[in-house]
Amino acid sequence: MDKRLEALGRSDLAGTAALANARAAYARYEEIFLGERFAALRAAGARVQRPLWASTGVKNPAYPETMYVDGLVAPDTVNTMPLKTLLAVAERGTIVPGTAQLDATPELSALAEAGIDIDDVTATLLDQGIAAFVAPMDKLLAGIESARQMVLTGRPAAIAAVIDGELSSVVAARVGRAVQERIARRVWAKDESLWGGPGIAEIGDRLGWLTISDAMQERADELVEFARGCAADGLTDAVLLGMGGSSLAPEVLWRTFGATDGALALHVLDSTDPAAILAVQETVDLDHTLFVVSTKSGGTIETLSLFAHFHSLVPDGSHFIAITDPGSSLLELAREHGFRASFENDPNIGGRYSALSLFGLVPAALIGAPVHALLERAVVAEQECAHFEQTQTNPGLWLGLAVGELARHGRDKLTFVVGDPTASFGLWVEQLVAESTGKHGRGILPVADEPLLEPESYGADRVFVHLRDGERVKRRHRCPDRRARPGRASDVHADGQRQRGPRAGCSSSPSSQPRSPAGSSRSTRSISPTSRRPRTPPSECSARARCRRRISPTTRHCAPCWTGDCRAATSLSWVISRRRSSSTRRSLRCAPR
Repeated sequence: MDKRLEALGRSDLAGTAALANARAAYARYEEIFLGERFAALRAAGARVQRPLWASTGVKNPAYPETMYVDGLVAPDTVNTMPLKTLLAVAERGTIVPGTAQLDATPELSALAEAGIDIDDVTATLLDQGIAAFVAPMDKLLAGIESARQMVLTGRPAAIAAVIDGELSSVVAARVGRAVQERIARRVWAKDESLWGGPGIAEIGDRLGWLTISDAMQERADELVEFARGCAADGLTDAVLLGMGGSSLAPEVLWRTFGATDGALALHVLDSTDPAAILAVQETVDLDHTLFVVSTKSGGTIETLSLFAHFHSLVPDGSHFIAITDPGSSLLELAREHGFRASFENDPNIGGRYSALSLFGLVPAALIGAPVHALLERAVVAEQECAHFEQTQTNPGLWLGLAVGELARHGRDKLTFVVGDPTASFGLWVEQLVAESTGKHGRGILPVADEPLLEPESYGADRVFVHLRDGERVKRRHRCPDRRARPGRASDVHADGQRQRGPRAGCSSSPSSQPRSPAGSSRSTRSISPTSRRPRTPPSECSARARCRRRISPTTRHCAPCWTGDCRAATSLSWVISRRRSSSTRRSLRCAPR
Protein backbone atom coordinates (compact mmCIF):
# COMPACT_ATOMS: atom_id res chain seq x y z
CA MET A 1 0.00 0.00 0.00
CA ASP A 2 2.72 2.50 0.95
CA LYS A 3 4.48 1.88 -2.36
CA ARG A 4 1.28 2.64 -4.27
CA LEU A 5 0.77 5.83 -2.27
CA GLU A 6 4.36 6.89 -2.89
CA ALA A 7 3.89 6.33 -6.64
CA LEU A 8 0.77 8.51 -6.50
CA GLY A 9 2.54 11.26 -4.56
CA ARG A 10 0.36 10.77 -1.48
CA SER A 11 2.86 9.60 1.13
CA ASP A 12 0.88 11.68 3.64
CA LEU A 13 -1.61 8.81 3.76
CA ALA A 14 1.04 6.14 4.47
CA GLY A 15 0.23 3.97 7.45
CA THR A 16 -3.51 4.69 7.45
CA ALA A 17 -4.87 1.93 5.22
CA ALA A 18 -4.23 -1.08 7.45
CA LEU A 19 -5.88 0.41 10.54
CA ALA A 20 -8.77 1.80 8.51
CA ASN A 21 -9.41 -1.53 6.81
CA ALA A 22 -9.30 -3.41 10.13
CA ARG A 23 -11.67 -0.91 11.73
CA ALA A 24 -14.06 -1.30 8.80
CA ALA A 25 -13.94 -5.05 9.32
CA TYR A 26 -14.72 -4.60 13.01
CA ALA A 27 -17.66 -2.38 12.14
CA ARG A 28 -18.97 -5.18 9.94
CA TYR A 29 -18.48 -7.61 12.85
CA GLU A 30 -20.58 -5.41 15.11
CA GLU A 31 -23.25 -5.11 12.44
CA ILE A 32 -23.55 -8.89 12.13
CA PHE A 33 -23.07 -10.17 15.66
CA LEU A 34 -24.44 -7.28 17.72
CA GLY A 35 -27.44 -6.54 15.50
CA GLU A 36 -30.93 -7.95 15.35
CA ARG A 37 -29.98 -10.74 12.93
CA PHE A 38 -27.85 -12.53 15.54
CA ALA A 39 -29.89 -11.47 18.58
CA ALA A 40 -31.96 -14.66 18.81
CA LEU A 41 -28.91 -16.87 18.53
CA ARG A 42 -27.05 -14.79 21.09
CA ALA A 43 -29.97 -15.05 23.47
CA ALA A 44 -29.90 -18.85 22.99
CA GLY A 45 -26.25 -18.96 24.06
CA ALA A 46 -24.54 -18.93 20.66
CA ARG A 47 -21.00 -17.61 20.67
CA VAL A 48 -19.83 -14.89 18.35
CA GLN A 49 -17.07 -15.39 15.78
CA ARG A 50 -14.39 -13.17 17.24
CA PRO A 51 -12.23 -10.95 14.99
CA LEU A 52 -8.55 -11.87 15.01
CA TRP A 53 -5.80 -9.41 14.13
CA ALA A 54 -3.09 -11.74 12.81
CA SER A 55 0.67 -11.21 13.08
CA THR A 56 0.51 -7.58 14.09
CA GLY A 57 4.22 -6.88 13.90
CA VAL A 58 5.32 -3.68 12.18
CA LYS A 59 7.62 -4.12 9.16
CA ASN A 60 8.19 -0.43 8.45
CA PRO A 61 10.69 0.93 11.00
CA ALA A 62 9.16 4.39 10.58
CA TYR A 63 6.00 3.24 12.38
CA PRO A 64 5.64 2.65 16.14
CA GLU A 65 6.15 -1.03 17.05
CA THR A 66 2.85 -1.07 18.94
CA MET A 67 0.84 0.59 16.14
CA TYR A 68 -1.33 -2.41 15.29
CA VAL A 69 -1.99 -3.22 18.93
CA ASP A 70 -2.71 0.20 20.37
CA GLY A 71 -4.90 1.05 17.37
CA LEU A 72 -7.01 -2.12 17.38
CA VAL A 73 -8.40 -2.45 20.90
CA ALA A 74 -12.04 -3.54 21.11
CA PRO A 75 -14.23 -6.15 22.81
CA ASP A 76 -14.03 -9.78 21.64
CA THR A 77 -10.88 -9.23 19.55
CA VAL A 78 -7.81 -11.49 19.48
CA ASN A 79 -4.39 -10.06 18.63
CA THR A 80 -1.64 -12.52 17.70
CA MET A 81 1.54 -10.53 18.28
CA PRO A 82 5.07 -11.64 17.38
CA LEU A 83 7.35 -11.83 20.40
CA LYS A 84 9.11 -8.58 19.50
CA THR A 85 5.78 -6.75 19.38
CA LEU A 86 4.58 -8.41 22.57
CA LEU A 87 7.67 -7.17 24.42
CA ALA A 88 7.27 -3.69 22.96
CA VAL A 89 3.63 -3.53 24.11
CA ALA A 90 4.59 -4.68 27.58
CA GLU A 91 7.24 -1.96 27.76
CA ARG A 92 5.54 1.04 26.14
CA GLY A 93 2.10 0.08 24.86
CA THR A 94 -0.86 2.41 25.37
CA ILE A 95 -4.06 0.43 25.64
CA VAL A 96 -7.10 2.67 25.20
CA PRO A 97 -10.47 0.89 24.93
CA GLY A 98 -12.39 1.27 21.69
CA THR A 99 -9.60 2.23 19.26
CA ALA A 100 -10.79 -0.47 16.82
CA GLN A 101 -14.29 1.07 16.95
CA LEU A 102 -13.23 4.42 15.53
CA ASP A 103 -14.93 5.44 12.28
CA ALA A 104 -12.73 4.42 9.33
CA THR A 105 -14.77 6.28 6.72
CA PRO A 106 -12.56 9.42 6.50
CA GLU A 107 -9.36 7.43 5.91
CA LEU A 108 -10.96 5.05 3.37
CA SER A 109 -12.48 7.98 1.49
CA ALA A 110 -9.14 9.77 1.38
CA LEU A 111 -7.46 6.64 0.00
CA ALA A 112 -10.15 6.27 -2.68
CA GLU A 113 -9.78 9.93 -3.69
CA ALA A 114 -6.00 9.37 -3.96
CA GLY A 115 -6.60 6.57 -6.47
CA ILE A 116 -6.27 3.55 -4.21
CA ASP A 117 -8.58 0.63 -5.00
CA ILE A 118 -8.84 -1.00 -1.58
CA ASP A 119 -10.62 -4.05 -2.98
CA ASP A 120 -7.74 -4.68 -5.40
CA VAL A 121 -5.19 -4.24 -2.62
CA THR A 122 -6.93 -6.69 -0.29
CA ALA A 123 -7.43 -9.22 -3.11
CA THR A 124 -3.72 -9.03 -3.97
CA LEU A 125 -2.73 -9.49 -0.34
CA LEU A 126 -5.12 -12.44 -0.02
CA ASP A 127 -3.58 -14.17 -3.05
CA GLN A 128 -0.08 -13.57 -1.73
CA GLY A 129 -1.05 -14.88 1.69
CA ILE A 130 -2.54 -18.07 0.28
CA ALA A 131 0.55 -18.63 -1.87
CA ALA A 132 2.77 -18.22 1.19
CA PHE A 133 0.94 -21.08 2.91
CA VAL A 134 1.17 -23.51 -0.02
CA ALA A 135 4.78 -24.58 0.65
CA PRO A 136 4.21 -25.20 4.40
CA MET A 137 1.08 -27.18 3.56
CA ASP A 138 2.99 -29.27 1.03
CA LYS A 139 5.67 -29.96 3.63
CA LEU A 140 3.03 -30.97 6.15
CA LEU A 141 1.45 -33.41 3.70
CA ALA A 142 4.89 -34.74 2.74
CA GLY A 143 5.64 -35.33 6.40
CA ILE A 144 2.42 -37.28 6.81
CA GLU A 145 3.21 -39.37 3.72
CA SER A 146 6.74 -39.99 5.01
CA ALA A 147 5.36 -41.22 8.33
CA ARG A 148 2.92 -43.49 6.50
CA GLN A 149 5.72 -45.00 4.41
CA MET A 150 7.82 -45.44 7.54
CA VAL A 151 5.13 -47.72 8.94
CA LEU A 152 4.57 -49.58 5.68
CA THR A 153 8.22 -50.17 4.75
CA GLY A 154 9.78 -50.69 8.18
CA ARG A 155 11.93 -47.60 7.68
CA PRO A 156 13.76 -46.18 10.69
CA ALA A 157 12.22 -43.04 12.14
CA ALA A 158 15.53 -41.28 11.57
CA ILE A 159 15.29 -41.69 7.80
CA ALA A 160 12.84 -39.85 5.59
CA ALA A 161 12.22 -41.32 2.15
CA VAL A 162 9.75 -40.79 -0.64
CA ILE A 163 9.19 -43.89 -2.75
CA ASP A 164 6.59 -44.31 -5.48
CA GLY A 165 3.47 -46.08 -4.21
CA GLU A 166 3.90 -49.44 -5.96
CA LEU A 167 7.58 -49.60 -5.10
CA SER A 168 7.02 -48.94 -1.41
CA SER A 169 5.22 -52.28 -1.13
CA VAL A 170 8.08 -54.22 -2.75
CA VAL A 171 10.59 -52.47 -0.48
CA ALA A 172 8.41 -53.41 2.48
CA ALA A 173 8.35 -57.03 1.32
CA ARG A 174 12.12 -57.08 0.96
CA VAL A 175 12.53 -55.61 4.43
CA GLY A 176 10.25 -58.30 5.86
CA ARG A 177 12.27 -61.06 4.21
CA ALA A 178 15.52 -59.53 5.46
CA VAL A 179 14.27 -59.64 9.03
CA GLN A 180 13.12 -63.25 8.64
CA GLU A 181 16.46 -64.25 7.09
CA ARG A 182 18.38 -62.48 9.87
CA ILE A 183 20.44 -60.50 7.39
CA ALA A 184 21.85 -58.00 9.89
CA ARG A 185 23.04 -60.68 12.29
CA ARG A 186 24.65 -62.58 9.42
CA VAL A 187 26.52 -59.46 8.28
CA TRP A 188 28.13 -59.01 11.68
CA ALA A 189 28.81 -62.73 11.87
CA LYS A 190 30.69 -62.40 8.53
CA ASP A 191 28.47 -64.99 6.90
CA GLU A 192 30.06 -65.56 3.48
CA SER A 193 26.80 -66.83 2.00
CA LEU A 194 25.47 -63.29 1.87
CA TRP A 195 27.97 -62.52 -0.89
CA GLY A 196 27.88 -65.74 -2.86
CA GLY A 197 29.91 -68.00 -0.60
CA PRO A 198 30.93 -70.07 1.15
CA GLY A 199 34.03 -71.40 -0.49
CA ILE A 200 34.64 -68.40 -2.77
CA ALA A 201 38.08 -66.85 -2.52
CA GLU A 202 38.33 -63.29 -1.26
CA ILE A 203 35.10 -63.26 0.70
CA GLY A 204 35.87 -64.69 4.11
CA ASP A 205 39.28 -63.01 4.13
CA ARG A 206 37.99 -59.63 2.95
CA LEU A 207 35.55 -58.69 5.72
CA GLY A 208 38.03 -57.06 8.08
CA TRP A 209 36.50 -53.66 7.35
CA LEU A 210 33.60 -54.56 9.62
CA THR A 211 35.59 -53.89 12.80
CA ILE A 212 38.64 -51.94 11.61
CA SER A 213 37.62 -48.61 13.17
CA ASP A 214 37.92 -50.06 16.68
CA ALA A 215 41.44 -51.30 16.03
CA MET A 216 42.46 -48.03 14.38
CA GLN A 217 41.31 -45.99 17.37
CA GLU A 218 44.11 -47.60 19.34
CA ARG A 219 46.64 -46.39 16.76
CA ALA A 220 45.28 -42.89 16.16
CA ASP A 221 47.72 -41.19 18.53
CA GLU A 222 50.62 -43.04 16.90
CA LEU A 223 49.61 -41.86 13.44
CA VAL A 224 49.17 -38.25 14.51
CA GLU A 225 52.56 -38.21 16.22
CA PHE A 226 54.21 -39.74 13.16
CA ALA A 227 52.71 -37.02 10.96
CA ARG A 228 53.90 -34.30 13.32
CA GLY A 229 57.38 -35.76 13.23
CA CYS A 230 57.42 -35.63 9.44
CA ALA A 231 56.41 -31.98 9.46
CA ALA A 232 58.96 -31.19 12.15
CA ASP A 233 61.68 -32.67 9.93
CA GLY A 234 60.88 -30.12 7.25
CA LEU A 235 58.70 -32.23 4.98
CA THR A 236 56.04 -30.10 3.30
CA ASP A 237 54.45 -32.43 0.73
CA ALA A 238 53.38 -36.05 0.55
CA VAL A 239 53.08 -37.89 -2.77
CA LEU A 240 50.97 -41.03 -2.56
CA LEU A 241 52.09 -43.68 -5.04
CA GLY A 242 49.23 -46.13 -5.39
CA MET A 243 46.75 -47.60 -7.79
CA GLY A 244 43.03 -48.30 -7.42
CA GLY A 245 41.57 -48.77 -3.96
CA SER A 246 44.64 -47.71 -1.98
CA SER A 247 44.57 -44.21 -3.48
CA LEU A 248 40.84 -43.50 -3.46
CA ALA A 249 40.16 -42.65 0.18
CA PRO A 250 43.25 -40.43 0.60
CA GLU A 251 42.21 -38.36 -2.40
CA VAL A 252 38.68 -37.90 -1.06
CA LEU A 253 40.00 -36.91 2.36
CA TRP A 254 42.42 -34.42 0.83
CA ARG A 255 39.73 -32.84 -1.31
CA THR A 256 37.39 -32.68 1.66
CA PHE A 257 39.64 -31.36 4.42
CA GLY A 258 42.40 -29.70 2.40
CA ALA A 259 45.58 -28.34 3.90
CA THR A 260 46.00 -27.73 7.61
CA ASP A 261 48.62 -25.41 9.10
CA GLY A 262 51.73 -27.37 9.99
CA ALA A 263 50.67 -30.45 8.00
CA LEU A 264 51.72 -31.80 4.62
CA ALA A 265 50.03 -31.17 1.28
CA LEU A 266 48.93 -34.37 -0.44
CA HIS A 267 49.41 -35.28 -4.11
CA VAL A 268 47.85 -38.55 -5.27
CA LEU A 269 49.66 -40.16 -8.19
CA ASP A 270 47.68 -43.15 -9.41
CA SER A 271 48.77 -43.06 -13.03
CA THR A 272 51.84 -44.06 -15.00
CA ASP A 273 51.13 -41.41 -17.62
CA PRO A 274 54.46 -39.56 -18.08
CA ALA A 275 52.67 -36.21 -18.18
CA ALA A 276 50.96 -36.89 -14.84
CA ILE A 277 54.24 -38.00 -13.26
CA LEU A 278 56.08 -34.96 -14.56
CA ALA A 279 53.33 -32.64 -13.32
CA VAL A 280 53.66 -33.94 -9.75
CA GLN A 281 57.44 -33.94 -9.99
CA GLU A 282 57.49 -30.28 -10.99
CA THR A 283 54.90 -29.27 -8.40
CA VAL A 284 56.73 -30.43 -5.27
CA ASP A 285 60.13 -29.70 -3.80
CA LEU A 286 61.66 -33.17 -3.92
CA ASP A 287 64.01 -32.41 -1.03
CA HIS A 288 61.03 -31.74 1.22
CA THR A 289 58.68 -34.44 -0.01
CA LEU A 290 57.57 -37.71 1.60
CA PHE A 291 56.64 -40.50 -0.82
CA VAL A 292 53.95 -42.89 0.40
CA VAL A 293 54.31 -46.23 -1.37
CA SER A 294 50.88 -47.81 -0.97
CA THR A 295 50.03 -51.29 -2.25
CA LYS A 296 48.19 -54.14 -0.56
CA SER A 297 49.99 -56.92 -2.35
CA GLY A 298 53.37 -55.22 -2.37
CA GLY A 299 53.88 -56.25 -5.96
CA THR A 300 51.74 -53.83 -7.97
CA ILE A 301 53.94 -53.11 -10.95
CA GLU A 302 52.68 -49.58 -11.51
CA THR A 303 53.30 -48.59 -7.88
CA LEU A 304 56.76 -50.14 -7.84
CA SER A 305 57.61 -48.38 -11.10
CA LEU A 306 56.62 -45.04 -9.58
CA PHE A 307 58.77 -45.82 -6.54
CA ALA A 308 61.75 -46.66 -8.71
CA HIS A 309 61.40 -43.41 -10.61
CA PHE A 310 61.21 -41.13 -7.60
CA HIS A 311 63.84 -43.04 -5.65
CA SER A 312 66.23 -42.41 -8.53
CA LEU A 313 65.59 -38.70 -8.02
CA VAL A 314 65.63 -38.81 -4.21
CA PRO A 315 67.88 -41.73 -3.17
CA ASP A 316 67.21 -41.19 0.52
CA GLY A 317 65.05 -43.78 2.26
CA SER A 318 63.91 -41.29 4.90
CA HIS A 319 61.76 -39.70 2.21
CA PHE A 320 59.73 -42.91 1.75
CA ILE A 321 57.21 -44.88 3.80
CA ALA A 322 55.36 -48.09 2.92
CA ILE A 323 51.76 -49.16 3.54
CA THR A 324 51.12 -52.79 2.71
CA ASP A 325 49.95 -56.16 4.03
CA PRO A 326 52.07 -58.24 6.40
CA GLY A 327 54.60 -60.42 4.60
CA SER A 328 54.48 -58.53 1.31
CA SER A 329 57.58 -57.98 -0.78
CA LEU A 330 57.28 -54.23 -0.22
CA LEU A 331 58.36 -54.68 3.39
CA GLU A 332 61.64 -56.22 2.28
CA LEU A 333 62.10 -53.43 -0.24
CA ALA A 334 61.52 -50.88 2.52
CA ARG A 335 64.17 -52.49 4.73
CA GLU A 336 66.66 -52.58 1.89
CA HIS A 337 66.24 -48.87 1.16
CA GLY A 338 65.93 -47.66 4.74
CA PHE A 339 62.38 -46.34 4.58
CA ARG A 340 61.35 -43.90 7.28
CA ALA A 341 58.54 -46.26 8.36
CA SER A 342 56.50 -49.25 7.23
CA PHE A 343 52.84 -49.70 8.15
CA GLU A 344 51.39 -53.21 8.02
CA ASN A 345 47.65 -53.14 7.40
CA ASP A 346 44.99 -55.69 8.34
CA PRO A 347 45.25 -58.21 5.48
CA ASN A 348 41.53 -58.98 5.63
CA ILE A 349 40.53 -55.73 3.94
CA GLY A 350 40.24 -55.14 0.21
CA GLY A 351 41.55 -51.96 -1.35
CA ARG A 352 38.17 -50.36 -2.02
CA TYR A 353 37.16 -50.88 1.62
CA SER A 354 40.37 -49.58 3.19
CA ALA A 355 39.35 -45.99 3.94
CA LEU A 356 39.43 -46.41 7.73
CA SER A 357 42.45 -48.67 7.71
CA LEU A 358 46.09 -47.59 7.50
CA PHE A 359 45.72 -47.10 3.74
CA GLY A 360 43.38 -44.19 4.43
CA LEU A 361 44.41 -43.01 7.87
CA VAL A 362 48.17 -42.63 7.37
CA PRO A 363 47.65 -40.10 4.55
CA ALA A 364 44.82 -38.55 6.60
CA ALA A 365 47.19 -37.96 9.51
CA LEU A 366 49.83 -36.51 7.21
CA ILE A 367 47.44 -33.82 5.92
CA GLY A 368 46.20 -33.01 9.42
CA ALA A 369 42.72 -34.43 8.94
CA PRO A 370 40.74 -35.12 12.16
CA VAL A 371 41.70 -38.78 12.51
CA HIS A 372 40.25 -39.20 15.99
CA ALA A 373 36.96 -37.60 14.97
CA LEU A 374 36.65 -39.72 11.84
CA LEU A 375 37.14 -42.90 13.83
CA GLU A 376 34.79 -41.87 16.62
CA ARG A 377 32.03 -41.13 14.14
CA ALA A 378 32.70 -44.40 12.36
CA VAL A 379 32.25 -46.26 15.64
CA VAL A 380 28.97 -44.43 16.22
CA ALA A 381 27.71 -45.49 12.80
CA GLU A 382 28.94 -49.02 13.46
CA GLN A 383 27.02 -49.25 16.70
CA GLU A 384 23.83 -47.91 15.19
CA CYS A 385 23.97 -50.51 12.44
CA ALA A 386 24.38 -53.32 14.97
CA HIS A 387 20.68 -53.83 15.73
CA PHE A 388 19.64 -57.24 14.49
CA GLU A 389 15.96 -57.73 15.13
CA GLN A 390 14.27 -55.02 13.05
CA THR A 391 15.09 -52.48 10.36
CA GLN A 392 13.46 -49.63 12.28
CA THR A 393 16.56 -49.41 14.46
CA ASN A 394 19.16 -50.20 11.80
CA PRO A 395 19.43 -47.38 9.26
CA GLY A 396 22.28 -49.00 7.35
CA LEU A 397 20.37 -52.21 6.78
CA TRP A 398 17.23 -50.43 5.59
CA LEU A 399 19.22 -48.19 3.28
CA GLY A 400 20.95 -51.12 1.61
CA LEU A 401 17.70 -53.02 1.25
CA ALA A 402 15.87 -50.05 -0.26
CA VAL A 403 18.57 -49.19 -2.80
CA GLY A 404 18.98 -52.84 -3.79
CA GLU A 405 15.29 -53.55 -4.19
CA LEU A 406 14.72 -50.38 -6.18
CA ALA A 407 17.50 -51.45 -8.52
CA ARG A 408 15.78 -54.81 -9.02
CA HIS A 409 12.71 -52.91 -10.19
CA GLY A 410 14.47 -50.68 -12.68
CA ARG A 411 15.64 -47.84 -10.45
CA ASP A 412 19.29 -48.76 -10.91
CA LYS A 413 20.81 -45.35 -11.75
CA LEU A 414 21.96 -44.11 -8.34
CA THR A 415 22.55 -40.45 -9.14
CA PHE A 416 24.63 -38.36 -6.72
CA VAL A 417 24.43 -34.59 -6.45
CA VAL A 418 27.20 -33.55 -4.09
CA GLY A 419 28.20 -30.07 -2.94
CA ASP A 420 31.28 -28.73 -1.21
CA PRO A 421 33.19 -29.66 0.82
CA THR A 422 32.33 -33.28 0.02
CA ALA A 423 32.10 -32.94 -3.76
CA SER A 424 34.65 -35.72 -4.22
CA PHE A 425 32.30 -38.21 -2.58
CA GLY A 426 30.79 -38.92 -5.99
CA LEU A 427 34.18 -40.04 -7.27
CA TRP A 428 34.57 -42.33 -4.30
CA VAL A 429 31.13 -43.88 -4.29
CA GLU A 430 31.29 -44.76 -7.97
CA GLN A 431 33.75 -47.59 -7.50
CA LEU A 432 32.44 -49.03 -4.25
CA VAL A 433 28.90 -49.34 -5.59
CA ALA A 434 29.71 -50.22 -9.19
CA GLU A 435 32.60 -52.59 -8.58
CA SER A 436 30.77 -54.39 -5.78
CA THR A 437 27.69 -55.17 -7.85
CA GLY A 438 27.08 -56.39 -11.37
CA LYS A 439 29.05 -59.60 -11.14
CA HIS A 440 26.05 -61.74 -12.17
CA GLY A 441 24.40 -59.46 -14.68
CA ARG A 442 22.62 -57.31 -12.11
CA GLY A 443 23.95 -54.17 -10.53
CA ILE A 444 23.59 -50.53 -9.62
CA LEU A 445 25.07 -47.83 -11.82
CA PRO A 446 26.29 -44.86 -9.79
CA VAL A 447 26.21 -41.57 -11.69
CA ALA A 448 28.54 -38.84 -10.44
CA ASP A 449 29.36 -35.34 -11.69
CA GLU A 450 26.45 -35.27 -14.10
CA PRO A 451 25.05 -31.80 -14.91
CA LEU A 452 21.58 -31.41 -13.46
CA LEU A 453 18.64 -31.07 -15.83
CA GLU A 454 14.96 -30.40 -15.32
CA PRO A 455 13.15 -33.34 -13.63
CA GLU A 456 11.19 -34.03 -16.82
CA SER A 457 14.46 -34.84 -18.60
CA TYR A 458 15.05 -38.02 -16.58
CA GLY A 459 13.66 -41.48 -17.08
CA ALA A 460 12.03 -43.69 -14.49
CA ASP A 461 15.30 -45.46 -13.73
CA ARG A 462 16.73 -42.88 -11.34
CA VAL A 463 17.23 -42.65 -7.60
CA PHE A 464 18.62 -39.24 -6.67
CA VAL A 465 20.96 -38.74 -3.74
CA HIS A 466 21.95 -35.22 -2.72
CA LEU A 467 24.72 -34.48 -0.24
CA ARG A 468 25.57 -30.98 0.85
CA ASP A 469 27.21 -29.26 3.77
CA GLY A 470 24.93 -27.53 6.23
CA GLU A 471 27.36 -25.72 8.48
CA ARG A 472 30.20 -25.04 6.03
CA VAL A 473 32.61 -26.75 8.43
CA LYS A 474 33.74 -23.76 10.46
CA ARG A 475 36.49 -25.79 12.08
CA ARG A 476 38.68 -28.26 10.23
CA HIS A 477 39.02 -30.64 13.15
CA ARG A 478 35.33 -31.38 13.27
CA CYS A 479 33.47 -33.63 10.91
CA PRO A 480 31.05 -31.60 8.78
CA ASP A 481 27.32 -31.59 9.27
CA ARG A 482 25.69 -32.03 5.90
CA ARG A 483 22.04 -31.26 5.46
CA ALA A 484 19.83 -32.30 2.63
CA ARG A 485 17.33 -30.17 0.78
CA PRO A 486 14.87 -32.49 -0.94
CA GLY A 487 12.37 -31.25 -3.42
CA ARG A 488 9.03 -32.88 -2.68
CA ALA A 489 9.92 -34.76 0.48
CA SER A 490 10.68 -33.69 4.00
CA ASP A 491 14.21 -32.77 5.00
CA VAL A 492 16.34 -35.45 6.54
CA HIS A 493 19.60 -35.69 8.47
CA ALA A 494 21.94 -38.66 8.20
CA ASP A 495 25.17 -39.95 9.62
CA GLY A 496 26.41 -42.45 7.10
CA GLN A 497 30.16 -42.92 7.15
CA ARG A 498 29.73 -46.66 7.11
CA GLN A 499 26.05 -47.28 6.57
CA ARG A 500 26.16 -49.88 3.89
CA GLY A 501 24.39 -53.19 4.05
CA PRO A 502 24.02 -55.98 1.52
CA ARG A 503 22.04 -54.70 -1.45
CA ALA A 504 19.10 -57.00 -1.96
CA GLY A 505 19.33 -58.98 -5.15
CA CYS A 506 22.21 -56.98 -6.65
CA SER A 507 24.95 -59.56 -6.23
CA SER A 508 26.82 -57.20 -3.94
CA SER A 509 30.23 -58.44 -2.95
CA PRO A 510 32.61 -56.45 -0.79
CA SER A 511 35.46 -58.62 -1.96
CA SER A 512 35.09 -59.00 -5.70
CA GLN A 513 38.09 -57.53 -7.46
CA PRO A 514 37.57 -56.61 -11.13
CA ARG A 515 40.24 -58.39 -13.13
CA SER A 516 38.95 -57.66 -16.60
CA PRO A 517 36.38 -55.44 -18.27
CA ALA A 518 34.08 -58.43 -18.64
CA GLY A 519 34.17 -58.97 -14.90
CA SER A 520 32.14 -55.85 -14.23
CA SER A 521 30.78 -54.79 -17.56
CA ARG A 522 27.30 -54.18 -16.20
CA SER A 523 28.33 -51.90 -13.39
CA THR A 524 31.53 -50.03 -14.07
CA ARG A 525 29.97 -47.65 -16.57
CA SER A 526 29.71 -44.17 -15.10
CA ILE A 527 28.85 -40.72 -16.26
CA SER A 528 31.72 -39.52 -14.11
CA PRO A 529 34.96 -39.15 -16.09
CA THR A 530 36.95 -40.45 -13.16
CA SER A 531 36.72 -43.74 -11.29
CA ARG A 532 37.11 -43.29 -7.58
CA ARG A 533 35.86 -44.94 -4.46
CA PRO A 534 32.77 -44.49 -2.29
CA ARG A 535 32.29 -44.24 1.42
CA THR A 536 33.41 -47.16 3.54
CA PRO A 537 30.87 -49.87 4.39
CA PRO A 538 29.49 -50.51 7.84
CA SER A 539 31.63 -52.06 10.50
CA GLU A 540 30.71 -54.61 13.09
CA CYS A 541 29.61 -54.16 16.65
CA SER A 542 30.32 -57.62 18.02
CA ALA A 543 29.79 -56.68 21.66
CA ARG A 544 26.52 -55.04 22.60
CA ALA A 545 28.15 -53.53 25.68
CA ARG A 546 30.34 -51.46 23.37
CA CYS A 547 27.25 -49.59 22.22
CA ARG A 548 27.00 -47.95 25.63
CA ARG A 549 30.34 -46.25 25.29
CA ARG A 550 30.26 -42.46 25.68
CA ILE A 551 30.67 -40.61 22.40
CA SER A 552 32.79 -37.48 22.30
CA PRO A 553 30.58 -34.39 21.98
CA THR A 554 33.15 -32.67 19.80
CA THR A 555 32.32 -34.92 16.87
CA ARG A 556 28.59 -34.97 17.25
CA HIS A 557 27.71 -33.30 13.97
CA CYS A 558 29.14 -35.44 11.19
CA ALA A 559 26.13 -36.03 9.00
CA PRO A 560 26.21 -36.92 5.33
CA CYS A 561 22.80 -36.84 3.85
CA TRP A 562 21.00 -38.46 0.99
CA THR A 563 18.08 -36.88 -0.76
CA GLY A 564 16.41 -37.15 -4.07
CA ASP A 565 13.92 -35.29 -6.18
CA CYS A 566 12.63 -36.35 -9.58
CA ARG A 567 9.00 -36.45 -10.64
CA ALA A 568 9.80 -39.03 -13.31
CA ALA A 569 11.82 -41.26 -11.02
CA THR A 570 11.85 -42.65 -7.54
CA SER A 571 12.74 -39.92 -5.09
CA LEU A 572 14.60 -40.83 -1.97
CA SER A 573 15.71 -38.69 0.91
CA TRP A 574 17.54 -39.94 3.90
CA VAL A 575 18.67 -38.18 7.02
CA ILE A 576 19.83 -39.43 10.31
CA SER A 577 20.07 -36.66 12.84
CA ARG A 578 21.92 -37.39 16.03
CA ARG A 579 21.04 -35.78 19.29
CA ARG A 580 21.80 -36.97 22.79
CA SER A 581 19.14 -38.66 24.87
CA SER A 582 19.27 -39.43 28.57
CA SER A 583 18.91 -43.14 28.03
CA THR A 584 21.24 -43.88 25.13
CA ARG A 585 23.38 -40.73 24.86
CA ARG A 586 22.54 -40.91 21.19
CA SER A 587 19.12 -40.86 19.60
CA LEU A 588 17.84 -40.72 16.06
CA ARG A 589 15.23 -38.10 15.35
CA CYS A 590 13.19 -37.62 12.22
CA ALA A 591 13.54 -34.02 11.11
CA PRO A 592 11.04 -33.06 8.42
CA ARG A 593 11.44 -29.54 7.18
